[in-house]
Amino acid sequence: DSLLIQNLIDHENFDKIKINDSYSNFLASSNQELEDKYILSLGNLGVHYYKNKNYDDAIKYFELAVNQKVKKTPWIHIDKKWIGSCYYSKKDYTKAIKYFKDELKILKKTNFLQDISSAYYNIAESMNMKDMYDSSSIYLDSAIYILDDLILNVDERDKVNVINAQIEKIQLQTYNYFKINDVENIISITQKYRSAILKEKLNIE
Repeated sequence: DSLLIQNLIDHENFDKIKINDSYSNFLASSNQELEDKYILSLGNLGVHYYKNKNYDDAIKYFELAVNQKVKKTPWIHIDKKWIGSCYYSKKDYTKAIKYFKDELKILKKTNFLQDISSAYYNIAESMNMKDMYDSSSIYLDSAIYILDDLILNVDERDKVNVINAQIEKIQLQTYNYFKINDVENIISITQKYRSAILKEKLNIE
């Protein structure tokens, strides 16, 4: 009888443990969901203030989002990009470069090629605004290298679409070459991408 009673007690305790564990998991899940919604709300507020050109408040909320996210994930590049964009809009190009470089450092651990290329471009454009044409050109070389890689990996008919989508990189690099009087590279980059666009327009195989 004592063995039967002990088994019943053990079974009852086991059920209590299961119930407590389920409740704990539910609470953890609920808390995680609330935290995710809170972080999302911070980012949304940042975007709201950015679109209304209230860059200081936008930066505040994006920074709060970064501080919350960094506790559980290294993937905070989107918030870093927004902060960089805020400083760029404030014409604080030094800080813009810093945050765009933070974004790039994170993205380099991924294979998000278009995002990496855009990060290089954002740094280059900020440097260009500080008349750092040589440095801007170096970062744009990396952005355009990725562009060339993307072109190689798409169908012939899609190459012009890729170029058109990335045209600002080509235009800024041409301007950099103009500012540093690099005539050879101006000719090279112009011919390189113009030939691809003309080929498409003339429907040349």
